[in-house]
Amino acid sequence: MLCNYLFHKGFKVVSKFIYAYTVHNFTTINRTAFPYILAGCLNKASNATASCAFSNALYTNESKFMIIREIEEKDLGDILSLIQAKADFDGCLDSLQSKEPEIYDAFLSSSPKAKAIVAEIDGKVIGIATYYNIYSTFIAKSGIWLDDLYVYEGYRQSGAGKELMKSLCNIALKTDCGRIDWVVAKDNENGRGFYESIGANIFEEVRHSRLDESAINRLASSA
Repeated sequence: MLCNYLFHKGFKVVSKFIYAYTVHNFTTINRTAFPYILAGCLNKASNATASCAFSNALYTNESKFMIIREIEEKDLGDILSLIQAKADFDGCLDSLQSKEPEIYDAFLSSSPKAKAIVAEIDGKVIGIATYYNIYSTFIAKSGIWLDDLYVYEGYRQSGAGKELMKSLCNIALKTDCGRIDWVVAKDNENGRGFYESIGANIFEEVRHSRLDESAINRLASSA
């Protein structure tokens, strides 16, 4: 156990339960236990913030410093770039409607519709997981719907995807969620392999269904 006194612009944070452990080839400093920890305080003090509920810091195999943290307003441009890259990867960039104002309203307004965490390596935001809460009447528990998980192609061997999912699991445990659900394209073999490698079950017999906005309007106004 380490006891550190971290200072940033005169603001003192007493860290009583910081611990380091090795997972595969990573040395991680896990700070999920601190409700008001300064995000990024172990990276660059100038980037610290008291708004994040958690921040995990680790070193990758290439000795690059990675942080998993909640998003901040300064991330809006990076978030939009990641969403655009994800839409391009999915082959639906032309249908993307999100801009920075919509992202702010969805994630950072006083009434957010969803939440997001990002992976940052050496100060660069390189991955994101967006999610929101759901409820299952079957297991009588809340759950998490993972809407988007995306890591830039050049960073997919960094472990960022797994660390984002691990952080999401910690959030699920903290909020007493019974499961995490999402969809993966049938032709996304790499994605399927990754999800299976972290213990996910892929249900081939389930079909994804959707009423888009026009279908909602038609049905709502039908006789």
